[in-house]
Amino acid sequence: MIRSPYLWLFHVCSIVSVAAFLGSLTGCQPPAPKNTKVTTEEEPHVHPAHGPNGGHMIHLEPSELKAEWTHDDDSGKLTVYLEAVEEFGKKIDSVKVELEVKGEPAKKYDFTSAGKGVYELVSPELMTAIEVGSGDSNKVVAKLVVSIDGKEETASLEHSEHHH
Repeated sequence: MIRSPYLWLFHVCSIVSVAAFLGSLTGCQPPAPKNTKVTTEEEPHVHPAHGPNGGHMIHLEPSELKAEWTHDDDSGKLTVYLEAVEEFGKKIDSVKVELEVKGEPAKKYDFTSAGKGVYELVSPELMTAIEVGSGDSNKVVAKLVVSIDGKEETASLEHSEHHH
């Protein structure tokens, strides 16, 4: 019997082919997903994070500048933080709330400056109206109006159950 010098190569290739075929039968399994949480209910609506002063973050329209507002239900104090607006080199001319109660003329409540970019107002009447009207825009609408560089920016104010 004549032995070919390439016979050993034929055997090695055969063994590798068989190993590859057997390996393909088991297949590679994808890694398990990191989040294996299965829910049947819709995820709850996530509210934006509170601001650095613990208040509600709002976007002034139409510019989308950010502001923060806090409230103390017991004293009726509302505070608006506009430091970020001033950091952009913008001049704040005035800050007020326009309150529209169905069937009555609109009322305006002016804030006073309490320091760089911070504006305050104490009005238990306004705080009560915002609290009662939140969630029912047919009765009460409280709108923050900020005049920045001569242009009006607005945002809706809605009461939250917790104090800030």
